[in-house]
This record gives sequence, C-alpha cells and structure tokens, in this order.
Amino acid sequence: MDGCRLMVFQLDDILCIEEQPEDGLETDAFKYDRGSLPYLILDYFNDTLVGFPETSSAQFQPVVESDSKKDRCKFQLHLYKDTNGKDGIAVAFSVHVENKTYHMYCTKDKSIQFREGTPPKSIPSNGSDLIFYQRVFSGSSSNIFKFESSLVKGGYLARESGSRRLFLKEAQDQVDEACHLKLDKRS
Repeated sequence: MDGCRLMVFQLDDILCIEEQPEDGLETDAFKYDRGSLPYLILDYFNDTLVGFPETSSAQFQPVVESDSKKDRCKFQLHLYKDTNGKDGIAVAFSVHVENKTYHMYCTKDKSIQFREGTPPKSIPSNGSDLIFYQRVFSGSSSNIFKFESSLVKGGYLARESGSRRLFLKEAQDQVDEACHLKLDKRS
C-alpha cells in the first residue's frame, strides 16, 4: 500500500473504501495542528516579552509576578503542520489583552505588529507573515529557541540592539544572542 491513500465514502447504505495512487503532490499550506501552548517569552537578559497590540508593538521588559502587565506577557504558541517539510516546528503567536485576542505577524520591512483575532486554521501558502519556524538555539538547553520567519527568509525574531523592541533580524551567525528566546511555562 506504499504510495497509495485510502478514500472512504458512503454509497447508499454501504461504507466503501477505495485505494487510490498517491500523486505525490500536496498543496503548500500551513494547517492548524495540535492546539496551542501558553508561554512567557524571555530574551538573553531574562527580560519578558510584553505585547502592546494597541500600538502594534512588542518589547522586552523586566516583569515581576505582581506586575499589572502580566496578561500581556502570556503568549500562546499555535502549532501548525507544514506541508512544505521545512526544518523546525511551524508556529504562530497570539496574546490576549483586555478581552481581545491578537495574533503577531511580521512585515517585509522586518517590524513586528499585531492584528485582532486568532490565527487562522489554514494558511494556503508556503510563506506567511504570521508563521515562524521554531528551532533549538545552537548549543543551548531544550527550552531556548530561535524563530525564523516563513515570510522573510533568514529573518529571526530578536531583541533590537540598543532598544527593547522585538523585530526581525537577519542573523548569519548560528549563536547570535539577540535571537536567543527562552520559552517559560510559568502562568
């Protein structure tokens, strides 16, 4: 049965199973896969990413447990199946602020912004402004990652030098600390 797929259909009162040859072609797309996971996102300095969707920005800030910005720090990572077979896990980010959900996306000019709404269930494309490939950061523990944009090749989520702003950085070096992002499950 290699190279075949099973098609199940109903004909009158009979359940039919038909074997069809696999053509090897699948539309390039990202499909919502296994739900979402809540995380705090920390940079190399252990500052926490805080979403400000009303100004369409995200910044790294020192945050304590009692901080009023606590909800702005809880990002959901939405997991997607990538039919392109790229390295890494395809993810999208969202944050819930003042009873609204916003998803994070990048622009071709390498800025990070937010749109109201949850990420879509299916994205018919091989590159999207809201999909990032999650990869283990070279030489680090298993909870430290870098996130490459599927829209801007070679563009990674990073803390901007001299500022606290999240942006896309063209990183040639495997261990560029600006791209070092830690996922923390604290809630």
